[in-house]
Amino acid sequence: MRGVNHVILAGFVAAMHQSTDTPRLLAAAQRDSKLAKRCVRAITVLCLMTRYRSPTRETNGYMNDYLVQFLQCLHIFGEFRGSKGDRQEAARAIEGLREGQARQSTIDQYLKLKPPIKQNEVWKNNKRDSR
Repeated sequence: MRGVNHVILAGFVAAMHQSTDTPRLLAAAQRDSKLAKRCVRAITVLCLMTRYRSPTRETNGYMNDYLVQFLQCLHIFGEFRGSKGDRQEAARAIEGLREGQARQSTIDQYLKLKPPIKQNEVWKNNKRDSR
């Protein structure tokens, strides 16, 4: 859960960062931004609270509230969800990379390239040839 927090927070902060030269968000975008922040805050606090060793009824109630809050605003991220075609395209790209790596390792095994000759060895070989 700790790793999830780091990934979620780092990704969200990077995505929400605005430099000073970007135009101000419109009202609808500001509402979406606030909702997204609320959603990320809820899941982050929920993850942190699940790390408690001895939860009480009170902390269980807080966790339930944060979970409900997270689920209520989760729809804001729906537009970023990949479609079935996107997932299939990604799977084909991954398979292509795996095949390429397998082909390259097969080529490397058959070629058995010699290690490069060091400068001292070249000098010694030249010295022997000149005798």
